[in-house]
Amino acid sequence: MAADFFILSTTPQTFAIKGLEDAVADIKAAIRQGNNRLLVLGVILSDVDKRLRLARLHMGLVEELFRQQPGQPSAKFDTIISRSTVVGEAQKLGKTIFQTHPTHKVTDQYRALALEIENRLAQFVQAQAAALVNAQQPVAQEDNRDRVEGGSHG
Repeated sequence: MAADFFILSTTPQTFAIKGLEDAVADIKAAIRQGNNRLLVLGVILSDVDKRLRLARLHMGLVEELFRQQPGQPSAKFDTIISRSTVVGEAQKLGKTIFQTHPTHKVTDQYRALALEIENRLAQFVQAQAAALVNAQQPVAQEDNRDRVEGGSHG
């Protein structure tokens, strides 16, 4: 209830997509219960084998599930993390793939995803600041009018 945004992560599998639908229901409930600031910052798709028809189908479902309105972009991040054994290998060693496979394709995908998240966070902060300025503007205009009116009568 206290969060301003969230990031979801999923794999292109039937039960994982069902879990996303449940998460969306929980998010809508949090908004109804008073957290109208809550925003989907993005959805990460990982462990994806783009060669599989089912994976492509699930990617399309995620794309549509997190599209706010027709014609607008989806909240799904553009960067897709491919299926690879390097993640499991790094976990087995108790290290990150940045340590074990610094030049691997999947490591580069995680770097690209990190940049994408940073960009969305920056957009989110800018939108929050603009909303705050817009919310304060009428008050500031009324304050100025009171000062001008008060100054002309004094």
